[in-house]
Amino acid sequence: MIDVPKPQPGDQEIQVKVQVCGICRTDIHIAEGDLPLKKSPLILGHEIIGLVENTGKDVKRYKPGDPVGISWLHSTCGKCKYCLQGREYYCPDFLCTGWDADGGFAEYATINEKFALSLQGILLSLH
Repeated sequence: MIDVPKPQPGDQEIQVKVQVCGICRTDIHIAEGDLPLKKSPLILGHEIIGLVENTGKDVKRYKPGDPVGISWLHSTCGKCKYCLQGREYYCPDFLCTGWDADGGFAEYATINEKFALSLQGILLSLH
C-alpha cells in the first residue's frame, strides 16, 4: 500500500470516490505476472462502484453525488469500424481499466463520462 495523488478529471472525465471494487481473476493474473504490466506503477481493479465526486468542465451526463460503475472498458478510439458498430471490445485501441489505466483498488478513480455506467435509481443506498 502506498499513497498516490488523487487523480484529477480531464475535461470529459468524472472523478469517482470508490465505494467498492470487486476482484476479478484478471486482476490476479496481472498481479502474479501472468499478464504483462502495461504501465507501472499500476492500480488494479475494474469492477468499480462509486459516487461522482468531481467532474471535468465538459461533462454533461453526471454531477457530483451520482452513483456510477466503471468496468473493464476504459476507452476506445470511437472511430474504427468496431466502435461505429457498437462492438467496442474489438477496437484495436481498446484500453482496459486496471491494466492500461489505473483502476479501483484505490480511494478514487477517473473515467471518461462516455465509459461510466449510470447506476442512478439502483444504488441510492450509497448516498
